[in-house]
Amino acid sequence: MANLIDTKVMRKGATRQADQFAEVTADIEVVAYAVQGLVPWQTGVQIRFAVPSKGGGNSDMIVDIGAGDFEALARAMALNNAPQALKAFARAIESYADQSIA
Repeated sequence: MANLIDTKVMRKGATRQADQFAEVTADIEVVAYAVQGLVPWQTGVQIRFAVPSKGGGNSDMIVDIGAGDFEALARAMALNNAPQALKAFARAIESYADQSIA
């Protein structure tokens, strides 16, 4: 499990006064399915976070991203900032290779 450090969740209100996106949390985690046996028959990642609920407390949220969507995410990342995306992919692959060798 890793915390995302440059990611935020934003919510837009339904009322006219709240007709703008506002950050509701920056405490966001990403987890690989293979880690902790979350869904052992699938591959992909989960993004987990909580947002304040209207009645008080927090509503826990999970976004499941299946392996079939990895290319779309990678393409969006490369279109936005190809050098940064390629460096991140290379670091992730290097880290994975180091862990699998050990």
